[in-house]
Amino acid sequence: MNFQQFKYIDAIEKTGSINAAAQSLFVTASTISSALKGLEAELGLQIFTRSKKGMVATHLGADFIRSIRGVLSQMTEIEAAYLNHSSHKKVLSITSQHYDFASVAFANLIQTIDTESYTFRFLETDTKQVISDVKHNISQIGLIYLSAFNSKILNRVLEQEGLSFHPLFSFQPHVFLGKTHPLAQQDEISYDQLDKYPAITFEQAEDSPIYFSEEPQMSQNSAKKIIVGDRASAINILIHSESYLIGSGIMSSNITKNELIVIPIATPFQDTIGWLQNKDSQLLPEIATFLQFLRAEITDRLI
Repeated sequence: MNFQQFKYIDAIEKTGSINAAAQSLFVTASTISSALKGLEAELGLQIFTRSKKGMVATHLGADFIRSIRGVLSQMTEIEAAYLNHSSHKKVLSITSQHYDFASVAFANLIQTIDTESYTFRFLETDTKQVISDVKHNISQIGLIYLSAFNSKILNRVLEQEGLSFHPLFSFQPHVFLGKTHPLAQQDEISYDQLDKYPAITFEQAEDSPIYFSEEPQMSQNSAKKIIVGDRASAINILIHSESYLIGSGIMSSNITKNELIVIPIATPFQDTIGWLQNKDSQLLPEIATFLQFLRAEITDRLI
């Protein structure tokens, strides 16, 4: 099992065929085919099956591909940082749960970079991947949310993984609704009022426990639940349905401001969003700049 085999497997999954993968990597199809057969034999599992749509990952194969992508990402950044010293390429990575104010701060950071070559990565993903990326130094920091429901257990997980949590801000939970939603005119909303409406939640890894959720326990227990993988999908569904999404209440994009309304939830509990750091790593100067932009964006947008 080696890095080159991982690259071949990743390319097959992305392109849907061995021939297309070979073309993208400038190798022969027989080279990739042999590598795939060798790896499947070594692992004792079938990674792909052939279908009318091309090469499709099996259930175990999909799990394996998700596992190796962390390794591929890390190796790509190592190569970028060390294989071409003359370029002085800047490499920076941040992993986050789904917060639009974070991507705005990241965009502001990019505008300050004065260099001919850089590779910057901003990944919105599930809680498990945020923790994994920071633990394995794939990302310098990660952004996550702690609540009264999950903070005790998540803090224990972070301690076990060698990560420190730095609070950015605490907030009363708010509900995001489309402007035509039946509850859109309320000044404050209770969880009981939301019971009959579909709750939007962000997808988590299959083996993630419930306390890895980005939303309160009430959303997870909803009888009507809509699971999405990205903010754009969540926004479109909110606009065109009677669904709801619970979050910080910060709206930093024009789309959300024009199409959605945000209302505080009647609850005595405060939630917290903060950033994770590997205790054994040192932050790049650019991370300090990003955090300045992030705090400024939060301060400007807090309701």
